[in-house]
Amino acid sequence: MGIKYFLGVSTIILLQTGVKSQVFLQGNFQNLKENQKVYYYKPIGSYNNIYYDAQEIALKSDGSFNISIPLYESCFLNIVLPDANGIVSLFAKPNDSISVTAIFNGNQSGRNKLESLIYRGSNSEGHSLYSNLKLKFNQEYILHSIFPCKFGLSASDFIDNCISILNSVKKPFDSLYKQGRVSKEFADHASADIISKTLYLSFAIFNGLTLIDTGSILKNNMEEVKKPFFYNKSLYTTTNFEKIKLSLYQHYSPNDTTLLTSGLGLSYCQYYFKDIYAGLIKSENSYDSSFLSLSEESKTYGFMTGKFLEYSWGKNLHWETLTETNSYNLKMNIKSFEKIFPHSQLLPYLRERYDLAISSASDTITNENDITFLNNPYKDLKSLISTNFKGKYVFIDLWATWCSPCVQELIYKSSIDSLLRSLKIEMLYISIDRESDKQKWSSFVKYKKLGGYHFLVNNEFSKNMQIDVYKNKTITVPRYLLINQNGKIISYNLPRPSSMNSLKKELIRLRKQ
Repeated sequence: MGIKYFLGVSTIILLQTGVKSQVFLQGNFQNLKENQKVYYYKPIGSYNNIYYDAQEIALKSDGSFNISIPLYESCFLNIVLPDANGIVSLFAKPNDSISVTAIFNGNQSGRNKLESLIYRGSNSEGHSLYSNLKLKFNQEYILHSIFPCKFGLSASDFIDNCISILNSVKKPFDSLYKQGRVSKEFADHASADIISKTLYLSFAIFNGLTLIDTGSILKNNMEEVKKPFFYNKSLYTTTNFEKIKLSLYQHYSPNDTTLLTSGLGLSYCQYYFKDIYAGLIKSENSYDSSFLSLSEESKTYGFMTGKFLEYSWGKNLHWETLTETNSYNLKMNIKSFEKIFPHSQLLPYLRERYDLAISSASDTITNENDITFLNNPYKDLKSLISTNFKGKYVFIDLWATWCSPCVQELIYKSSIDSLLRSLKIEMLYISIDRESDKQKWSSFVKYKKLGGYHFLVNNEFSKNMQIDVYKNKTITVPRYLLINQNGKIISYNLPRPSSMNSLKKELIRLRKQ
C-alpha cells in the first residue's frame, strides 16, 4: 500500500504592528511503520537555503504536525522528506496558500520511495510542472539531450542545441502565466531554477569530458561506445568550452537576481565570476584587492557585490568548512566575511561551522594508524575485497572529495563507525577522484581523520565498477554497498548515514542472512 503524506502550507499576515508574515505548515503521514524525521530549512531572505538551520518537524503519534515558519520575502521553502533522499522545493510568497501530497511506496528493505507529488493551491499547476522538470533534467537526461549526438558537430551546434532545450523549459511556464494560472514571479523563478541547474551541470560535464581521453575509452570499452556524447572527441577542448560558456552567458545572464533563489543558480554565477577572474571576460565591477590575501578559491569572489557576494561566497565558505585542510585559511576567510557582512543572517551558521571545523581538525593527524591506504592497482572490486577482506563483511562508501553530498555525509562518521564496530563490519572508502588528485585526496582523508581503509580508483577499476556495481549506467556518488563474508555484494544502494535508523535496521537485517 502506498504511504500518503499530506503537507499544507498557508501564509497569513498578522495585523499587529511590526509582526512579519508566517507560513503555517501542516502535514500528515499515513501507514508509517515507525517514527521518521522530517526537516525544513528555515528561509533566509531570498536565498535558496539548503545549507543553514535545518529544523526538525516534530511528528505527533498519528504522524501529523503543525508548525509556523517566518517568511519575510518570496523564496523557495525546502522540505526534506523521510528516507526518500529528496527535497521538495515550494516557491512561496507572503499570503500564498499551498498544499502538496507526497505518495511513497516502500521497497523490500523497508525504505520509502517517492512515487509522486500532487499540488493544490497557489501556483499548483506551476509547482507540478516545476517538480516534474526538476526530476527530468538530471545528469543522464542532459547528457543525452543537450550534448550533440552526431559525429563532427561543432561548439556552435552545442550552443544552438542547448538554447533550444532551455527555451523549451521556459515556454510552458510562460504559457501558464499568460493563462493566469501562475504568477509572473513564480514563472520567472521556477524556470530560472531549472535553466541554471541545467547550465551548471552541462558546464561541469563538458569540463569533465575535456579531461578524459575519449579516444582511449572508445577503443578499450565497447560499452562506452553506446554513449553518443563520446562520439564528438574533437568537440571537448578548452577552446570550445570557453566559446560555449561566453555565448550562454549572453543568453542567460548570471547577474539575474532570480538566481539567488535557484538551487544551483549561484553555482552558475560562480562559473561566470571565475571566468572574469581568469581574464576571459571583462567586468564592469572593479576588483576588491582585499580578496587577494584569501584562499585561492575565495580570491575569485572579488568581482562580486551585494547579495550575489553574500550568498555565493557564504555558500562556498560553508563548503570550505567541510573540505579545507588549512586552519589558517579557514580563519582568514571567516574574518573577512564578518568584516564585509557583519549583520548577515548567514554569519551565525558560518561561525558555528567554522568553530566546529577548527576545533575537530588539526593540520597534523593524531590517529594516522587508524587509516590504511590500499595502494595496489586492483583491477576490480572482487580482487580488492578478496585480497584485503577475505571472510569479512565490508561497508563501502563510494565518494569523492569534490562531491558535496558525499562530504556532508561524513559528518556522521562517528555514528557509522560505532554501528559498524557493533556489527563487526569493516569500513572501506572508495574514492572516484582523479588519479592526478591523489595528493589532495590523501591529505583530505588525513586531515578529516577518516579512519578505515581507503582506495582511489584507477581507470580499469572504474570501468569494471561501472559494469559490476552500476550495471553500465553512469557512476554517481555518494553510494553505499555491503559485501558479505563470501565477497558478494548483498546491497547495492544502502540508506545514507544521515538516515541512521533506516541504515541500522537494514544492516542488521542483511547481517543475519
